[in-house]
Amino acid sequence: MRRSLRTEVRDGYNLIWNIVSGRTCILFCLTALLSAAHPVFAQDVKVCVGRQSLFRAIGETGSRFEYEVPPEAGQQRQQHGNDTLLVQWGFNRGVFKLEVHEITLAGCFGRGTLDVQVIGAEIKLEREKFVLCSDSVEVSFNKADFQAWNLVNKSDPPRKPAGLFISRPGAYELQAHDRDGCLISKQLSVIAPPKVNLGKDTMICTPGFTLYALQHNTNPEGTVYTWSTGESGASSRLDVSDRPPEERVLYWVRAEFDGCAVSDTVVVLACNSEDAEDLPLGIPNTFTPNGDGDNDVWQIRSLANYPNAVVEIFDRWGRRVMTSPSGYPEPWDGRDTEGRVLPLETYYYIIHLNDGVHIKPMLGTITIIR
Repeated sequence: MRRSLRTEVRDGYNLIWNIVSGRTCILFCLTALLSAAHPVFAQDVKVCVGRQSLFRAIGETGSRFEYEVPPEAGQQRQQHGNDTLLVQWGFNRGVFKLEVHEITLAGCFGRGTLDVQVIGAEIKLEREKFVLCSDSVEVSFNKADFQAWNLVNKSDPPRKPAGLFISRPGAYELQAHDRDGCLISKQLSVIAPPKVNLGKDTMICTPGFTLYALQHNTNPEGTVYTWSTGESGASSRLDVSDRPPEERVLYWVRAEFDGCAVSDTVVVLACNSEDAEDLPLGIPNTFTPNGDGDNDVWQIRSLANYPNAVVEIFDRWGRRVMTSPSGYPEPWDGRDTEGRVLPLETYYYIIHLNDGVHIKPMLGTITIIR
């Protein structure tokens, strides 16, 4: 038995249902309560991708209802009793048929169907991961399919990008209203460009020394490195033991990721172990700043004869960690210029006597032991 029923949808549109009854003792209809306002024509209900819709079956008192939603359409769950169906629509577009089955207290049964058209334009990004290689990047997508859009900063919500230009790394969501009124969203991310930092110009007094493109490497996986030495990793092993002590060697590294490239250079002054050992001042090469009162500072007693002498200490990255006042009045205690205790490592020193006689600085290494 086939009947046509006129029922009213919540948004004020009329909907014609075809109801098929297995026995004449059943009569029910399916009313769609939509979460978004869309016109309803004949037996066609339109919903937006990714949204929720609420459907209610009307039948005999005490009836039990069972629903069928195509698995490719979305996820279903019943709520508010067995007569209500909540559908979370997925992102597959097309027409999907919902079915409801009624079993009455008397054992009668019936079946109703409803065609639901899932609509919504698709955001097509030029890319979903951007590298912030300049001051800002512009998000490009198929704007012609949408009438309004907005970018949301998911990492730092109070900060809103200017239009479609992003100037800070982070996670973002592009929200756009298509011409059917559907709100479509797409996730994207903006990452910082690769970095390189070879540190300040330094010297090497050991046969082997490793230069790192970045001390604490946070560059994205897949960053390509190119060194002046011909190496291609995130570090380069140097050996300047065969170079004259006065020679200054320029090294460079280039890092590239997704078309974004940066570079840095460092000048390395070569020295050798003999230079360090043959210094005329009797400079110790170790000290133990552990607070036991024995050899806690780096004492260079002969510098008392050079009131204008200045001592500079560098770490293996070429960063200056200590510069003494003229005359080296307070021996170094193993701390940096901000008072932080330095780790147990070998450091490099440059001593400028500034006496008008010794023009070249004295170079060597000093190791902290605890």
